[in-house]
Amino acid sequence: MSKKQLPARPSLEHLKKQAKELAREQKIALHDAQSVIARDYGFASWKQLHAHVESILPQETLTALMGQLPAPVAEAIARAAAGLAPFTGAVPATLPLVATRNALLTAGAVAPLHIGRPSSIAAIEAAKGGLLATFAQKDAANENPGVTDLHPVGCAVEIVSFDNGWLVVRAARWLRLDGIEQRDAYSLARVTELVIRDDGGDEVDRLHGELRARIDTLTGTLPGGAQLRKRTAKMTALELADATVANLPWPIEDKARYAETLELEGRLRFVLGLISPKG
Repeated sequence: MSKKQLPARPSLEHLKKQAKELAREQKIALHDAQSVIARDYGFASWKQLHAHVESILPQETLTALMGQLPAPVAEAIARAAAGLAPFTGAVPATLPLVATRNALLTAGAVAPLHIGRPSSIAAIEAAKGGLLATFAQKDAANENPGVTDLHPVGCAVEIVSFDNGWLVVRAARWLRLDGIEQRDAYSLARVTELVIRDDGGDEVDRLHGELRARIDTLTGTLPGGAQLRKRTAKMTALELADATVANLPWPIEDKARYAETLELEGRLRFVLGLISPKG
């Protein structure tokens, strides 16, 4: 028997109502009805279903964070944020290249990109729904950027959807750009996966706590802030720093300097320096 499909933005209140109606109709305990509902949607328990639904940002938060996007794009972003398993495979030494204008992605980010350049469209088609390399342009007006025209650290991204010029991706890994190989219609990036060094220690823990406190304050001003805080509370120090850089409107140059910082402690200090009020 096939499982029911949750909508991209399920309502917890609606699921609770379903469970209460089932309990009344079948004359069973509410917790048993909740278990039935959870299994109907492919979850082992009501607790798992509840946690999954709470992890999904509501529409008003998506709108606040992303602005007005075409409905299919917003739906693809919601599905990607809620349902994709983390990328665990090896990153190939070469990947089709999409040079991004006015956008530098960070690992873990789900983002929409508006694609119009024929070489970028050809690269997406060559990737066949797999991984792309994205590196930000130093000059957005450059129509044919080479190695020196791109910021040297970018991301390997998973293609979520590509429709009507809108590409939705989830950034999987940090990459260093080693070179570019030309193909007839697109470019291949020669890349090395970038590992951020984490020496641990009390200072990293202190900076992580300070950043979390600052983010809690910021999310308190947004619609759906309570759910955002729940999501960020589960993030590691690196995940939180990356997510902060992804979602705040800083210049590309600042994001590029962050991306080129190879130590976790340095990344945390960099982010705190940008979001802390200046004296």
